Amino acid sequence: IEESNGYIEIGDHCSFVDTHLAVTEGTKIVIGDSCMFSYDIDVRTGDSHPIFDLSTGKRINHSKDIIFGNNIWVGAHSSILKGSKIYDNSIISIRSLVNKKFYQSNIIIGGIPAKSIMFNIKWQRIR
Repeated sequence: IEESNGYIEIGDHCSFVDTHLAVTEGTKIVIGDSCMFSYDIDVRTGDSHPIFDLSTGKRINHSKDIIFGNNIWVGAHSSILKGSKIYDNSIISIRSLVNKKFYQSNIIIGGIPAKSIMFNIKWQRIR
């Protein structure tokens, strides 16, 4: 948590192998129950440094919350960026870059940038 007023909320029965969670400017990361994060995961609510529009002088890269629903599986080498929201029972595939809200549950999200690639799926932790 880089500044005051930010927070991270992690639900029950979540697991993390190697995940970096960065909260800036009073934003939050909320992770639901039974989520599974693989290794080399980067979750960031902001860019860490401000960027300004030269013509107006206004800042253009404000931080935003990140929300994970319940039972989310995040594949290795993925980045989840400010403003992202993932609904329940979904998978973020390996090496994905998530930079927006996805409004459906039970989907597989993948790619750079990520998009919905499969629908109406279910996954479970037990092999």
